[in-house]
Amino acid sequence: WFAWNRDMLVVVGHYPVYSGGPNGNMKDMQDYVKPLLKQYNVDIYLNGHDHTIQHLQSHGIDYFVNGCVSKQSGHVHSIKQTEFKAIEPSFMLHQFTSQGLNTTFIHKDGSTLYTTFRPFQRKQA
Repeated sequence: WFAWNRDMLVVVGHYPVYSGGPNGNMKDMQDYVKPLLKQYNVDIYLNGHDHTIQHLQSHGIDYFVNGCVSKQSGHVHSIKQTEFKAIEPSFMLHQFTSQGLNTTFIHKDGSTLYTTFRPFQRKQA
């Protein structure tokens, strides 16, 4: 699934490309999906699968993992691409503004665990 406007391209999938969680970086995703994300100048890739929450960055793409809504398990460690990581019952909130996208990880108790902002900066494919 993907969402596009003239300012940002967002792709949503189930499996992570990068992860410091129990499943780690997924080779097939790196071999087959990552080149497509680069080729089509994707800005953001959202996924679940690992029961962790993570924000990772690589080659101009923001990767967000959120598989902690109903179950938390395993471990999460920092990898080269890690910006934020945790194992907390939470969800992500994505809010578009006139300047870009705010992403917030929100704990089940309503508190903010992490927030980041991605400005619009569309690249041509």
